Amino acid sequence: MEKIPLCLIGCGGMGHRHILAYKELEESGIGNIELMAVCDLNPKNADLGRREIERLFGRTPLVFTDIDEVVKHPDIAAVDIVTDPSVHHQVAVTILEAGKHVLCEKPLAVTVAEAREMIGAARANGVLLIEGFTHRLNPQLQCARRLVQQGDIG
Repeated sequence: MEKIPLCLIGCGGMGHRHILAYKELEESGIGNIELMAVCDLNPKNADLGRREIERLFGRTPLVFTDIDEVVKHPDIAAVDIVTDPSVHHQVAVTILEAGKHVLCEKPLAVTVAEAREMIGAARANGVLLIEGFTHRLNPQLQCARRLVQQGDIG
């Protein structure tokens, strides 16, 4: 299976959780992501992301502290934006206009206008824009999970 080379942008608390999720995805046998790089404006956070990937995956990712360097890297096909929501729009549009796919943590943007601009940038450049949203807190899904865990349903 061909792997999608991905850069995680934002290596703070939620970024760390995304690294753990990528490890679970890899171990599942169906993962098609190669977490090849991290980027954070704070060099300490970027280094923390690097060390966590080294620990979990046994490989050293590329480390960036400037989004322009991520944009210029020819091997990075997609990014996972896990920054403060106030800059989701700015980061995503820059990445989308470079022709790279974007997975953006929720909320997608702060305003409807920003979200529409992000969608427009994805369409104009023929790339995907995906909001990272799960339904784990949905009451119906929580009930179904309990039933599976109790063995009531399969």
